Amino acid sequence: MSAGAVHGGRRFWNYENRLVAIFAACGAVYGLDALALYFVMPFVKRDLHLDNAHVGLLSFAMLIGWAVSGPLVSALSDKLGRRKPFLVGVFLLFAAVSVLGAVAGAFATLLLSRLLMGLAEGPAVPIQQAIMVAESSPHRRAFNMGITQNFGSQLFGALLGPLLMVQLAVTIGWRAAFLVTGVPALAVAIVIARFVREPAKSVAVQSDGSFDLRQLAKCRNVWLAALVGAAIASWSTLLVTFLPLWSVQELHLSPRAMSVVMSVMGAGGVISAIMMPWLADRLGRKPVMILTAALGAVAPLAALSVGAPTAWVVFGVFAGSMAMAMYPLCCTVAVEAAPSHTAALASAIVYAISTLVGGIIGPLAGGFLADRFGLATTLWMSAGMAAAAAAVSSALIAGPPSARRRPSADKEGLLTSA
Repeated sequence: MSAGAVHGGRRFWNYENRLVAIFAACGAVYGLDALALYFVMPFVKRDLHLDNAHVGLLSFAMLIGWAVSGPLVSALSDKLGRRKPFLVGVFLLFAAVSVLGAVAGAFATLLLSRLLMGLAEGPAVPIQQAIMVAESSPHRRAFNMGITQNFGSQLFGALLGPLLMVQLAVTIGWRAAFLVTGVPALAVAIVIARFVREPAKSVAVQSDGSFDLRQLAKCRNVWLAALVGAAIASWSTLLVTFLPLWSVQELHLSPRAMSVVMSVMGAGGVISAIMMPWLADRLGRKPVMILTAALGAVAPLAALSVGAPTAWVVFGVFAGSMAMAMYPLCCTVAVEAAPSHTAALASAIVYAISTLVGGIIGPLAGGFLADRFGLATTLWMSAGMAAAAAAVSSALIAGPPSARRRPSADKEGLLTSA
């Protein structure tokens, strides 16, 4: 092997790329657990005698946990200027509570398990993104943040998750689906402790939390990104919560066929995690976000085509799942508009508002209306939320694509435009 090849290999496996790989693995762990319940919901609903309102409450419990713990822990991380200890703690706690769902014998226990899981997972994405924005090259920031937040979670949570979880539910019972994430969570906590370093830009940054909020209140793109995220969270939770039920009850698909449809959604999410942030680095955040959000409406509208060939439903779900890339794009827009020492809090605000509003409008309202007007209501709501996200994205303050900037043009590592 030539010296040039060795040097090129070392450049490829530099710290920035290693960090992206580690955080993608983290996303795989929390993505799989967060979505596992939805894929086995037909089995859980039958065994625990749940109605659609119960299904919505289970989604709400996890999202409210995310919304509460994300900003609180992220604000503390910003105030202390420390990222790594919090992230290690998140995954240790995650490992401890991941198996509670497996022993749930009643709705109340299952509800508690989802709330605790949300509290454990809430700070993971904001703190990861705060580390990533500090360690990323400016011309590939959106790409790195997209891989960090979406690639692993979509690959293992949405693409492979339905196949694995449904197969486990069919063969040895749905409770086994909740036993597969504890060990990986512990493993990634060890990897973070060993291989992730504390970002230099967060060290010795101490600030007053109220002052941080006053600064963030002046950042228009932070709040617009939060509104876009809320609409996309509603789109996503409605789709992920009720599409499995719709597929089985109205499209008359077998549980295994339903798992294939949901896996196709994951496949689109995996591709979008790479493609859409890459385009955003080159074409700008705003136009890519408008297009990506609008594509989201295709998935529920395709599923509503009762009697259409299954291939049409699969294609529509795949195309619409491109909107999964909106999550990291919203976080990217927010942290680029915020002061550098508030990166975790800015990301957490977007994440909290997204999950809280999305959790209320999505599963709660969806379950309530589905019991009264039918499951189709949830899919129409999902399509409307995607359209709303596209409309709000058009109000973002746009700037030049970051891929066209020289790396030296952003010495703070933060851009101020979309």
